[in-house]
Amino acid sequence: MQEFCHFLLFSGLITYVSLAPAIPNSRKPDLETIIDQTLKLSHNITPDPGEKRKLTIVSEEFNREDPKCVQTHIKMFIGGLQKKDQAIIENLREMATLFNASSCPSLNEDSCNSHTTDHKEFKTQLIQFLNEIPSDCQKLKLRSSTKS
Repeated sequence: MQEFCHFLLFSGLITYVSLAPAIPNSRKPDLETIIDQTLKLSHNITPDPGEKRKLTIVSEEFNREDPKCVQTHIKMFIGGLQKKDQAIIENLREMATLFNASSCPSLNEDSCNSHTTDHKEFKTQLIQFLNEIPSDCQKLKLRSSTKS
């Protein structure tokens, strides 16, 4: 009988532990995860039906070999997204914060020309930016960048 009670106690404990909610992960995702998530979400952005608004983007595509205008790219992408794309907006804001950290090199934001475009080019530029931006700001080449 005592063995049976121990068995029930042990079984109850195992059931409780397996059904208990997992401890939430309080660690923030790293830049690589944020970029990957944003890239996946970006393939599904669509303009509002019937809306033909023009969007503003940086004229020059982002290039990790000659990086500049990172913050301006991010700011313009955020400005062109709809509220329904809130997850992308939040991820882009987190990227801006991470690329603005003291551990990252200062990049040139002075000569960032922009132009207006349609949704299709906006989406293409966003995806290109996310594919090109490194997951570690230290991997940016600083050939034309300036320290502030």
